[in-house]
Amino acid sequence: MRFTVAKQPENEAIDLFWVSYAESVIPTHMLDESGTIVRSNEAMVQLTGYTIEDAPSLDVWLSKVYPEYEYRESIVDIDNRVRRRELAVKKQVFIVTRKDGAKRHVEFSVYDLRLNGKPTGLMIS
Repeated sequence: MRFTVAKQPENEAIDLFWVSYAESVIPTHMLDESGTIVRSNEAMVQLTGYTIEDAPSLDVWLSKVYPEYEYRESIVDIDNRVRRRELAVKKQVFIVTRKDGAKRHVEFSVYDLRLNGKPTGLMIS
């Protein structure tokens, strides 16, 4: 499964960066500043059962893989605290609910993608 986005000046470098994740066995999403999932590799689809069409944004994706509101909110809180550097944790183990209803224990990491030391507005998770 391959996805393309409209070309912008830095997109060539981002495209080259994505090549290393596109065929990876590590489930990966690429998100823009607004939380839209702009790319998702096949490993992520295999893990969760959800495609970009099923869950086009982080909010929708989170509501699907963490359907229990309280649990989802606790995960969002942990992520926010890590981003504010209140927690030094980059990896966490969570229980995700697949599209078929099966539960999986998954270790997630989230990183901001920078290009030449500058934020691109994209995240890799």
